[in-house]
Amino acid sequence: MAEARYVLKYQTSLPGRAAFTIFLCASLAGVIFIALPLALLGLQAGGEAGWGTVLGAVVAALMFAGLSMMAGLRAFGPGERITLSNEGFKYDGLFRVSRIRWSEVESFRLTKGDFISRLRVQTRPEARGGARRLVLDVGGLTPDAEELVRAFAQCTGIEPLLDKKAKKKPAGKA
Repeated sequence: MAEARYVLKYQTSLPGRAAFTIFLCASLAGVIFIALPLALLGLQAGGEAGWGTVLGAVVAALMFAGLSMMAGLRAFGPGERITLSNEGFKYDGLFRVSRIRWSEVESFRLTKGDFISRLRVQTRPEARGGARRLVLDVGGLTPDAEELVRAFAQCTGIEPLLDKKAKKKPAGKA
C-alpha cells in the first residue's frame, strides 16, 4: 500500500497554547478558591445543609478538574491537530481521531463565534459510517483557519458554504 503524502499539518499555535495555559490556571484556581472553601464550609456547618454543601463542592471540583484536564491536554499535549494528505484528512480531537477521505466530504463551512472557530464537515451518505456531521475545533491553529478552508477547497474541489451568521444582514442596514 502506498504511503500517504502529507500536504499540510495544522498545529496548535503558540498563542493558542498560551490561551489554554491561562484557561488551565483559571480552572485550577476554581478548584482551589471555590470548591475547597465550599467543602470546608460544609464540613464546619455539619448536618444536612453541610453535607449538601460538601456534595456541591465535590461536583464543582470534578467540573473544574475536567476543565483543567482538557486545557492541560491542549496546552501541553501534542500540537498536531489536523493533517491533510493527498487522500484525505486526519483530525486529532481530545478524545478521538477521525480520518476522512476527500471523496467522502459532501460540504464544509467555517463558523466563528466570539472565542471559538469550528470547521463543520458533512460527509456523503455513501461514505464509511454513513452521513455524518463532524464539528472540528480549528481555533488557535498555525496556519490559521482561513488557510485550512482554502486547503479543504483545493483538496475537495468543493467551495465552502457560507457561515449562517455571515448570510444575515446587520440590523438597520439595507
